[in-house]
Amino acid sequence: MRFHYLSITFLVLLFLNSISPMSSNALYPIKISKSNSFFDLEGNKHVVGTVRNEGFVPLEVVIALKIQDPLGRSQIALNPTFAKIIFPFTEAPFKFDILKNNSDEGIPFIHQVSEVMQPSYDILTQNYTTMNTTTGKNLVGTIKNIGDVVLHNVSVYASVHNEDGEQIDSVKTDTISTLRPGEEVKYTATPDPAVQSTSSFFSCAGFDINAPINTISLGNGKFIPYSLESAAKITDFAYNETDDSLYFNADHYNPAGGIVRLSFPEASDNHTLNILLDGKPDFNAKIEKNGKTVATEIFVPPESHTVAVKGLLGGRM
Repeated sequence: MRFHYLSITFLVLLFLNSISPMSSNALYPIKISKSNSFFDLEGNKHVVGTVRNEGFVPLEVVIALKIQDPLGRSQIALNPTFAKIIFPFTEAPFKFDILKNNSDEGIPFIHQVSEVMQPSYDILTQNYTTMNTTTGKNLVGTIKNIGDVVLHNVSVYASVHNEDGEQIDSVKTDTISTLRPGEEVKYTATPDPAVQSTSSFFSCAGFDINAPINTISLGNGKFIPYSLESAAKITDFAYNETDDSLYFNADHYNPAGGIVRLSFPEASDNHTLNILLDGKPDFNAKIEKNGKTVATEIFVPPESHTVAVKGLLGGRM
């Protein structure tokens, strides 16, 4: 068997009679903030707010707003939050852009919530000034990939507030198509000109990654594809060539702990792995091979623990 290395707001309007608004608050512990609105310089209205995930599972959330068109017909506008995935105990802003000939009815509400088994990687750092007086009241800064994985379609988002603390806009930077390990990129997020002069500070600034993190650096420009599924925070995710091992810390969002599933290409028929949890052999870890992929299932106890997967490449470099 050969082993291959790899080089490296939408707005939908639906007629009311074709969709029924629904709230998922009863199923998921999420909160939607009190919304606010403003008119831009062309007379279009914008409605903004934030959604907070207070549960233990990463979520995708779609927000809805009832809108009336110029003919008086009611419609439902659907928008995702600025973060495709809202991780536990974090929040993300949203924004509806309403043409001046239309009007909104009521307040934004939760339309749909979906669970996502995608880990949160703590591999991005940023330095920013919340109000840059030389370039206007913008969110200006740099974002750096401090991990060993290649990131795709990265953007920075934030809520904009006036001096009274009211949210007056939601902003998002242009998308950074690729952010390689060690790479640092400058960014700017600009509030709408209609509210920029009254902008005072930004909050809930975060990162959005709209593509799977699926390659890890092996050094010397080589990468290996992988898949990691878990509702956990992942830190120090890195490959060690000396002992052919993948190391990372996992802190499951569930207070009782939970499963981390990792899979990557099978190097040969006798590809063997050793799983260590906090430096000790994990004999309860499940390992399966199908001729193409090696898959592992590891239970991570409560709080943060170090996981080592030894034999990642099966002796092939």
